[in-house]
Amino acid sequence: MVVTQRCTENGVNESYYGTMKDGVITIPGNYFRYNQEGSTSYTNCSSNRQCVITLPEGYNEPIEGYNGIFMGIISFSDHLDNLPISILNKGTEPTFIDFVNNMEMANATLLYYAVDRAITTLAKPEYPSNLSNAMIITFTDGLDQGSLAMAPEHLTSRNYAEYLSNRIASTKIQELPLQAYTIGLKSGDVVDDDLFMLNLESLSSKPENAHSVTDISGVQEELMKIYEELNKQISQRVISIKVPMMSHGDTFRFTLDSTVDASKVNDSQIWIEGVFDITDLSLNNVIYHGLTSSSGSKVTAERDGVYIIFTFNDCRDENGEIFEIEKDAIDQWTYISSNNTWQHNIENDKDGKINIEDISTSAAIMFVLDSSSSLGDLFPVLKETANSFISRLAGGGDTNGINSVVVDNGNIAPNTPVAYYNLQGVRVAQPTKGLYIVNGKKVVIK
Repeated sequence: MVVTQRCTENGVNESYYGTMKDGVITIPGNYFRYNQEGSTSYTNCSSNRQCVITLPEGYNEPIEGYNGIFMGIISFSDHLDNLPISILNKGTEPTFIDFVNNMEMANATLLYYAVDRAITTLAKPEYPSNLSNAMIITFTDGLDQGSLAMAPEHLTSRNYAEYLSNRIASTKIQELPLQAYTIGLKSGDVVDDDLFMLNLESLSSKPENAHSVTDISGVQEELMKIYEELNKQISQRVISIKVPMMSHGDTFRFTLDSTVDASKVNDSQIWIEGVFDITDLSLNNVIYHGLTSSSGSKVTAERDGVYIIFTFNDCRDENGEIFEIEKDAIDQWTYISSNNTWQHNIENDKDGKINIEDISTSAAIMFVLDSSSSLGDLFPVLKETANSFISRLAGGGDTNGINSVVVDNGNIAPNTPVAYYNLQGVRVAQPTKGLYIVNGKKVVIK
């Protein structure tokens, strides 16, 4: 006997959910249904019983020290399969890999409904306070088929697409705007090219996040770009500078490129400048020259005795890369308006007063994967591609996408499954010379 809850997550067009109060989830018995093994008919369970789940103490508190990538996966075809959001690292990576490996193809394509559920799922957990990114990454091979059965109130596919576009634009995760990416590999059954592109653009947070690709290498390349951009955003360099209490109304400048000669201070190409307000210990009208910082135009200091400490978060160069800096390159200056010169603070002990720290923030990701039968022979390669992306996010694996391996005469290393695919994802029984994909690696046969 198989017992399932009568809700859309289980492929039922019903919405029977329990309630939670004080850490206790209660689900009435008639919110479930059962069927005998091998039978296609279902019977609702008795209302005389109920399912009660008591959550452990602290269930609603974020786990201290848990920072990093939080990820969930939704696989969609004629139903949704879900892997709940949890921390992704090298220890938990096998759980994510196993989920992808166990994905099975089926008919229909609940694309809209899957993204709809992904937004809801992503918004539910409480993430660490250092969350810096929240995103949905959707891969699809075509159009939506079947989502209106799950949400008929939208009436048409275009209405549902417009609804999701508005929902993505308005959703915030812990005050962060939702970033949504789509990668579309058009299958042969797609006739409506306009609707195909409308889907990609509607399910993206901005037009440049919608990517139509022609083969599996294109999917891999777009995932690699997303990974690299995310990696930039969750890795930050923080610069803290401790200086003696400043004078109200004075203009101060921190040079960050080893300008120690007062006569050449104006030659500095990298500096931070602002006007000090002693009432709230803030540097105002801050200008960043040659670098950027997320600290903005007003930076408030922390007091430490006769000293104050200014902290500049997420410092980056003009190319958006992490700002490379050494302590010895930083100097402090005060502008003397009476003679139009800068006075150098020679008492600035760089070892004791300057701190450069690299920190990692957290990110929340929902990976939405098409597993419709129209993928055909492409499906195994898609799994390899998804697992490669997951492995990179977990902190290991191939950080350069699909590897390139040169093979003479088509000989693959012993014990390697011989399954060749061309770059369009079509399996090739007898490969000749050329470029193929084997176990997620590009293989060149000479």
